[in-house]
Amino acid sequence: MNLSITDIKKCAKESRSCEVRLKLRLFTLVLKGSCVEDACVRLGVTPSYYYFWLNRFKKFKFRSKSLLKLSRRPKQSPMRKSHWIVYWVKFYRIEKHYGAERIQAYLRLDHNISISIATVNRILKRQGLIGKRKRLPSKKHLKRYELSIAGERMQLDVKYLPYRIKGRQYYVYNIIDKASRWSYKRAFDSFGPLCNTKMFLYDVLRHCPFPIQLIQTDNGVEFTNKFISQPIYSEPREHAMDRWCQENNVRHKLNPVGEKELNGCVERNHRIDDVEFYSFHQAKSHDELNLMLKRWVEEHNSIRRYKPLGWRSPNQWLMEQSLWFLIYLKVKFNLNENLTDESYALAA
Repeated sequence: MNLSITDIKKCAKESRSCEVRLKLRLFTLVLKGSCVEDACVRLGVTPSYYYFWLNRFKKFKFRSKSLLKLSRRPKQSPMRKSHWIVYWVKFYRIEKHYGAERIQAYLRLDHNISISIATVNRILKRQGLIGKRKRLPSKKHLKRYELSIAGERMQLDVKYLPYRIKGRQYYVYNIIDKASRWSYKRAFDSFGPLCNTKMFLYDVLRHCPFPIQLIQTDNGVEFTNKFISQPIYSEPREHAMDRWCQENNVRHKLNPVGEKELNGCVERNHRIDDVEFYSFHQAKSHDELNLMLKRWVEEHNSIRRYKPLGWRSPNQWLMEQSLWFLIYLKVKFNLNENLTDESYALAA
């Protein structure tokens, strides 16, 4: 198939691209009798450039689009992650609402997949699962600390249930250990020091796997009478929680007024509950709510991992700490407990 001036004029009408018009002008000069070398020198290109585009022009039957440069982008990047990795990243983001760092840890520990946090972020961004992060204002309390003894400091707070059950508001008591992140929750239809606070504390004492040394709370009326002029429910000036703490040899510490960041561990646990529990489950009765909370607490303490614990669950961390303590007692006091090799392996 030979190229003609008619084909060139037709293509010139279809496209106004400077790139296409340069090649059409080159073809026109050659058709009008100019030597290929002279025409190429005149337009500042090489003869190989002329023959390359002429062959492509003929191959696609003199269509103007054939004179445009095609993308050199590879159809599939050699560094692109497999569909299996993308599936698990999407699963942890959609089903669990995990962030990039937590997703990376779960992929490494549960699926033996090692990828960087930046790669997880790129996958999430490509799938449209994350957007731009809002810049949060700087906080007053920037100092972070970690405790090494379970029960050394536990934080207690009450959370309003995000929804109503049969038109009634419920309240969730939540206590969490600063060292091990072990937590316990229970819902009540009201909150107050006479019944619910004491009942919850006795439940905590019964379920907690370690001795409690200190409980830290805010200044709510369910925890202290410090900021009320008259004791509620005609109870004595001493608060019911203070009496419970004295009976069980537990110290009670109040935060300064307006400094809720000092209770940051339990506040962060409230947010975890909102994102990973309340957004997926909605109870229809008080008993069903407490049953669902019981299952969630078991999952939280046994399965959910925490970065400060070396990506271990609270129960795993407590078990390792108890084994190390037994080994320490045996070495220091030469006790006769029979610690097996499996115990040493678990502690390691």
